[in-house]
Amino acid sequence: AVWAAFVGAGAGLARGDSVAARGLGSHAHPMCFATVAPAAQPVQARAQSAAATLVTPAAAAAPTRFARPALAGASVSRVLMWFQADLRVEDNDALAAAAAAARAPGGALVPVYSARVAMRTGAAQELRASLQRAGSDVVAVANTGAQQLGERLLEIARELQLQAVFYNRAALPDDAREQRVVLSVLERAGIQARAYWGNALCEPPPTEQQQLCASALAKYVAAPRAVRAPRAAEKRLPALSNAARQMADAASDAALTPKTGCGASVGARLLQELTARDQALRVTVAGAGGADVALKFKAALDSGAISLRACYARVCELLENKPRGYLFSELVFRSYACCILQRSAARSAAPAH
Repeated sequence: AVWAAFVGAGAGLARGDSVAARGLGSHAHPMCFATVAPAAQPVQARAQSAAATLVTPAAAAAPTRFARPALAGASVSRVLMWFQADLRVEDNDALAAAAAAARAPGGALVPVYSARVAMRTGAAQELRASLQRAGSDVVAVANTGAQQLGERLLEIARELQLQAVFYNRAALPDDAREQRVVLSVLERAGIQARAYWGNALCEPPPTEQQQLCASALAKYVAAPRAVRAPRAAEKRLPALSNAARQMADAASDAALTPKTGCGASVGARLLQELTARDQALRVTVAGAGGADVALKFKAALDSGAISLRACYARVCELLENKPRGYLFSELVFRSYACCILQRSAARSAAPAH
C-alpha cells in the first residue's frame, strides 16, 4: 500500500493487507492504496520516492515521541507567520497563536507565503484577500529552493525585527523536507520556531510505549470529543507596519500570478455540498461512491484551503457522528502522515548518543 511506503511503517500494510484488516473499516482509501484509479499512480510514485528520504524502516518501527517546540514557554510578540500548505484564515492554529502573541504591546504579525507549488497560487490569492479584509496582508516571496527560502525569511525577520516563526506541521513529504531546511537556517540565526497541529485532526495520541499506526489513530479520532470543533476565522488581525506593508506590496503581486488551483471559496462550496441531509448522500459518502467525493476534496486539502477539522465536522454531521468511508479515511491518513513526518523530523534533529 502506498501510505506504507510513504511512512516506511506497518509491515501488514506493506504486505498488502486490506484497510479493514487494519481496523479502518471496509473501504480502501482512494488516494493512499495501490488499488486506486490509474490517474493517481504518478502521485503514488512521488510519495514512495519522497518517503525513502524521510523515514527509514528502522525509524518507523521505534516508539513515537513528540517533543515540545524549542523555547515553547518563552515570550515572543513579534512573529513571522509562515504559510505553506495551510492557506486559510479559518481554523488555522498557527495563525491564531501568532495573532494572539502579536497583540501584546510592541508586537507584530507578518504573514509570509513561499510560492513553491504553482497549484497553490489560487489559494494564496484568496488567502491574501482574506488577510486584507482582516486588516493585514501577506508577503509572497519567490521560492527557488529551501535554503534560499530560509535565507529570505531570515532577511525579512532581521529587517522587521521579528523574534519567531510560527507554522503548522507539514502533512506532505516535500513540505516536510522544506520545513526542515528552512527552520534550520532560522534557528541557527536565533529565530525561534513554534510548530502547531493545524494540518492534522488533532495532536497525536499518547503512544510512548507502542508504535503509532493508522488504525489506532482512526479509532482515536472517531471517539467523542477527540477532535475539537474548527476555529472561526480571525476577524481582525494586527496591522502591518509601514515597512512590512511596503514589503508586501512590492513582493506579492508578481509571486502570486498566474492564478491556478482552488482556494477557500472552492473549499467552502465543497463543504456546503456535505450539508444536505438526505439518505442518498449519506449512502454515497459512507459507501463506495465516497471515492469520488474524496477526490473532489484533494486539491483543497493539499493547499490547506480548508482544514481537516472543518471537513471532519461535516462528515460527522452528515453521518450522524459515525464517521466512516473514503473521505474519513483521507482525513485520518493525512493526520497520520503529519504525525509520522514530525516524528521523523524530530529524530533527524536529535543529537546522537
